[in-house]
Amino acid sequence: MAPDVGHDSSSSTTAVFQQQEQGQQQKQQQKGLLADFSPLADYAVEHQYGIFRADQDGCAYAVKVYDNGNTISIVVDAGSHGTHVAGIVAAHFPDNPEANGIAPGAQIISCKIGDSRLGSMETGTGLMRAVAAAVATRADIINMSYGEPTTRPDVGRAIEVAAEAVNKHGVIFVASAGNAGPALSTVGAPGGTTGALLGVGAYISPDMAAVGHSLRDSSTVEGQYTWSSRGPIADGDTGVTFSAPGGANAPVPTWSLQKRTWLNGTS
Repeated sequence: MAPDVGHDSSSSTTAVFQQQEQGQQQKQQQKGLLADFSPLADYAVEHQYGIFRADQDGCAYAVKVYDNGNTISIVVDAGSHGTHVAGIVAAHFPDNPEANGIAPGAQIISCKIGDSRLGSMETGTGLMRAVAAAVATRADIINMSYGEPTTRPDVGRAIEVAAEAVNKHGVIFVASAGNAGPALSTVGAPGGTTGALLGVGAYISPDMAAVGHSLRDSSTVEGQYTWSSRGPIADGDTGVTFSAPGGANAPVPTWSLQKRTWLNGTS
């Protein structure tokens, strides 16, 4: 059975629920149906979410409703990367402050631009919609972890939209420089090739080398990770604006069946 949608025009809230058929089927114990869960409103309105089979895979999902309730999107992760980066930024554990992120409890607007049908590959449409959502909600900072090779810097409609968010709306736009180093001119787009964006490389310190990579002698290990992308780009720009720690032990989604993991990257 397909999920039903009930739209409350007075409150701009749309709830999604699973309608049971009458008869014997209603008496049977059925697992995995939306009927087993409470009604959900659009996440942007009520910040509600559900979990598919919490006792097994723990996959969380949220609901996005379009066209006054005529179109519904059930949104799930395309990977653990976004949760890990969000945890680095804003994880908040009052009873365990050592697990907190850089800005504990900061408000995060999650915009999925990776298409699950494409193996989480981003699309230009997804990127432009995400930037528009960030501007509409008056976000202060955009963090983007995606990037692709390009031969022409500062070109394309998606790049124009990103630059407009920075120059017109005052948003700070931070993006990964890429993980294709150590060769020169390996930075990706848009992080390393767009003038309006801040491209971030990956740095490693002696402490990170000891904790994250179990090096017995890490005293001489400091600088850029070998895989961190480098500039310059075709128009002469440096490509990498600054570098930040390129590894962290941070939270991951419940479906990964672990609370935290160590990941590396320029994200």
